[in-house]
Amino acid sequence: LALSLGGDRLFVALDRLLQYLSRVGRRLPWLGRRLGTVPRLTHLGRGQTVRVYLLSQAKFVFTVTRYAMFAYALGLDLSPGLILAGTPLVQLSYAVAVTPGGLGFLELSWYGALTWGGAAADDAALFVLGQRLLTMVLVSCLAAVSQPLHTLQLRLPRLDDDAGKCRA
Repeated sequence: LALSLGGDRLFVALDRLLQYLSRVGRRLPWLGRRLGTVPRLTHLGRGQTVRVYLLSQAKFVFTVTRYAMFAYALGLDLSPGLILAGTPLVQLSYAVAVTPGGLGFLELSWYGALTWGGAAADDAALFVLGQRLLTMVLVSCLAAVSQPLHTLQLRLPRLDDDAGKCRA
């Protein structure tokens, strides 16, 4: 929609804002090390921009769905609308998180967003702890499955693209 309603001017304005914020961010000691070079939005084509936009929207939908499923699995009475509204606020907390994986910042953000949205403090606390534990368990399960598969893949002979022969 923004592309059809003066999208070029919007891109230029967003590009200027992004470049300004990256210059300011590089001056902050805790953020400057994390910022690399910020790509210029005006160098992206419209098709690529639309694809990136759609992929980011799909990621957001999957993120909200994941948090809603966590609340459902934990048996908490949290509305999907509250989780939908809280997710962007929590994702913004990653901008100031100085701990690995946002440990502590993410939890505090979720607790604040849920209680601010009217959820019971007990439900918010259980959601915060439960989502962290469920995430750790799910990542551990994926690691337990992927490590043997990776090891097996390294042991299998691969075809050489040039000669068509097998090599170890």
